[in-house]
Amino acid sequence: MQAILKIFYFAIYKKACVNGTMNGLCTILMSNMYEFGSTTTAHLIVEKYCERIFRSCKKMKNILLNVSEIVDFIETNCYNRETIGLHHPSMYQDLNENNRLTEIDYINGAVVRKGQKYGVPTPYCEFLTALVHCKEQILGAKIAQIRGDKTMEATSKTKNDGFSFYQ
Repeated sequence: MQAILKIFYFAIYKKACVNGTMNGLCTILMSNMYEFGSTTTAHLIVEKYCERIFRSCKKMKNILLNVSEIVDFIETNCYNRETIGLHHPSMYQDLNENNRLTEIDYINGAVVRKGQKYGVPTPYCEFLTALVHCKEQILGAKIAQIRGDKTMEATSKTKNDGFSFYQ
C-alpha cells in the first residue's frame, strides 16, 4: 500500500510541476508553451520551480522526485510544437482571453501553503502567484457565478495583495 501511495503522490507532484510552470508563466508572458520553451531562460525557471516542489515533497511525504526527469518531461512534451506546444494553458485562456479570475491559488498557491507548513521556502511559486494576482487586478478579471439557470459575471472586489491566501 505504501508503494502505491508513493506512486500516486509522485504523479500528483509531477503534474504540479507541469501545471505550476506552464499555467502561470504562459499567462504572465502571454505565450503558448512552445514560445515560452524557446526562450533562453525557460530551462532555468522550470528547473528552479521543480527543485522547490522536490524539496517540499521530500520533507512532507518523503517522496523523491527526480528534478531533471521532470524538467526533461516538460521540455520534451510541453514545448513540442508538433504535440501540445502551440497550446495556451487554461489559466492563459481564463485570464487573457475571457477576463476571468484564475485558479492560481489552487496550483501555485497550494505549493506555497505546503511549503510553509513544512518549512520549505517557495519563492518562485510565491512570486508567480503574486504576479498572476496583479494581472487579474490590472485587467479587472471577473469570476463567473452560476445562479439557477443564469450565469452572471461579477467583478472581483477583493483587495487581494497576492499573499493573503498563504495564511
